[in-house]
Amino acid sequence: MNRIIRIIMSLLFLLSGQMAWAQDGFDPGMPPEPQAPKLPLTVTCSPTGAGTQSGAGSYVAGTTVTIKTTPKQFYTFSHWTLNGEEYGTALSFQYTTDNTSANFVAVYTKDPTCVVTTTCEPAAAGSASGAGIYAIGSTVSVKTSGNVGYNFSHWTLDGEVYSTSQNLSYTAVEGTKNFVAVYDYDPTFDPTLPAEPSMTVKSRLYLQSEPAGICTFNRTSGTYVNADNYVALNITGINQGYDFLGWYQGDELITSSKSFNFLMTYSDATLTARFEETPPEPEQPFEPGDPSEPESQGGDIQTHMKGDVNMDGVIDVTDAVVVINAYLSDDTSFISLALADMNNDGVIDITDAVAIINIYLKAE
Repeated sequence: MNRIIRIIMSLLFLLSGQMAWAQDGFDPGMPPEPQAPKLPLTVTCSPTGAGTQSGAGSYVAGTTVTIKTTPKQFYTFSHWTLNGEEYGTALSFQYTTDNTSANFVAVYTKDPTCVVTTTCEPAAAGSASGAGIYAIGSTVSVKTSGNVGYNFSHWTLDGEVYSTSQNLSYTAVEGTKNFVAVYDYDPTFDPTLPAEPSMTVKSRLYLQSEPAGICTFNRTSGTYVNADNYVALNITGINQGYDFLGWYQGDELITSSKSFNFLMTYSDATLTARFEETPPEPEQPFEPGDPSEPESQGGDIQTHMKGDVNMDGVIDVTDAVVVINAYLSDDTSFISLALADMNNDGVIDITDAVAIINIYLKAE
């Protein structure tokens, strides 16, 4: 009995499945429907190489594709064609595919250009630069450099003499322009001799003063300087009591100015800044009745040399010490202004003490 029930249930299950297939239209014996086909889409340019394109591929109908072209130098974009028909003038746009293949072509026009060539005549005479393709109106730099044994003569442009300058600028015009650098052979050239070395010559520049140690300079003595270059020289400080006479090279006076530009020689050079001592001011005796004149204990008027501050009849270091002490103590009431004010500036200070010492040293 149970076996009969199981058979009946199996038949019912199979029957319900067939009914469901019939309702959905599903037929397990039929092959699956094919997928939608992908159709080719090509993107090129004319003339070839005028630009770069993107967007090519294989697509199903209804796909949105970005089509784009980018111009290269010396080309101007004109328009698109689709399957041979003019389509649009935008460099980039979106296209929705359909059930047909598509062939896009970016159409370009070539810009007018200037083609420049540069050569030398004879060919072994040197080298020339500036060749290339240029936009109309642009500036072309044309240069040439000669080899040893040749002298540059002139440029020709398309067979006509153009310029005698080795380096020149040319404004590009449409067409091909042929520049030729013409050289002449140097008959004095001896190829058996070694070429002169190309180097910068440096020499030492020595600076000194006469007498020695009187002044300071704006640069260190004995440093190297490139030959045939100008060097700025300047005296930056002069000791008191000396007057500048001038710059000398040997016994030859170069200039009386403290500052000047010296053209460096190809050998070491020594420049001397010469000085002379400033002549002392003449000593003035005191006139009777001068209120600043020192008096003797007995009331007799005495005459003393200027600088003899302590009035001992001698100008020496002790007089300078008296002046320094008066300056440091800020009390000059105990000394004579007429004797101590050596530079006659109305003030007793260190410069007066230095002047007294100089007088003492000259007398030694």
